[in-house]
Amino acid sequence: MMTYPNNITDIHLELTDKCQAACPMCARNWYGGADRPYVKNVEITLEQFKSWFPIDFLKQLKNVYACGNLGDPLLAKDCAEIFEYLSDHTPDDCRLAIHTNASLRSKAWWENLAGIMRNKGIVVFAIDGFEDTHSLYRKHTDWNKIIENAKAFIAAGGKARADSIVFKHNQDRADELKEFLLGLGFETVNLKSTQRFHGIENYPVKNKDGITEYYLQAPTLSKFAEPIIKINMDRIVKPKVYNHIINNATIVPECMTKKEIYVDPAGHVFPCCQIAGTYTNDVIDGEGSEYVMRDRIRQSAKDFVDHVKYLDLNNSNILTKLTESGWQEKITHCTTVDKKLVCVKACSKNIRELVEGVPSDKEYVKFA
Repeated sequence: MMTYPNNITDIHLELTDKCQAACPMCARNWYGGADRPYVKNVEITLEQFKSWFPIDFLKQLKNVYACGNLGDPLLAKDCAEIFEYLSDHTPDDCRLAIHTNASLRSKAWWENLAGIMRNKGIVVFAIDGFEDTHSLYRKHTDWNKIIENAKAFIAAGGKARADSIVFKHNQDRADELKEFLLGLGFETVNLKSTQRFHGIENYPVKNKDGITEYYLQAPTLSKFAEPIIKINMDRIVKPKVYNHIINNATIVPECMTKKEIYVDPAGHVFPCCQIAGTYTNDVIDGEGSEYVMRDRIRQSAKDFVDHVKYLDLNNSNILTKLTESGWQEKITHCTTVDKKLVCVKACSKNIRELVEGVPSDKEYVKFA
């Protein structure tokens, strides 16, 4: 049984929603082009962080990672200073992590960060190919700058991991990239594909004027290709099928099992990044039945937040807010009694069985 605030051990921290990159599948922009209207370009300062998270709370943490829905942590002015504060005040076994496109900051900054993270932390670099292919997805990033920063960080004692998304355009050299990065001193290199194509064979990459410049395609090599699962949206939106899914979904909320909270750069606390991202996103893509389902997911996130409420740290600290929130009972209500579609989508362990008749012991699919 979760007891707030004492049982919280993990924080998913979005230091900022600013980003110099324009990755085409990111919710921050329109297919790699103009920013979406809900991007506020705000960030958490060191002083805010100190006021929001008392040292007594930091002492109970086991995992703090800066990733987020929209931004890159390095765009937050106090990124290093916040992680230095975390390193000083969290337990020795607390794991710290920064996920970044790493195309920013000076060599000296990266060397300093290595000392800050010490044995408690890791930086996860997004590197999606060699110089000739990397920026096809990581638009507006500099491959040579990323490698320079990685070398400086590793040489200063920093622990680094690389996450590399495999597409058709970079699949032939993916294994070569892995060996290259391991040779630089990366501890691990994670080659992965993405589910964000949503069944689109040629995913458009646009400029700020909305003009398509080129297309992304999923990898075709079997070792990288994800199985394409086509969901019959026309069937799912029918009331009988939809209600069957909602009523019979077995939701195991990760916010409870992981003992985690998500904090956005405006100081708002949500149970998870998926609810926060869906709640924030008031622009829905798609058409027909797909649009209907996406809109239902968005509305369910709004209904969830209307019931559970997000916590605003700008007028109090996390200990006070979690104590007063009553989240435990409210989240339970939204995952067992009045089930919300956003929770079914994110944390139902039998969603594929309900949607497509796939046995529930198989990995479930995010159907929208």
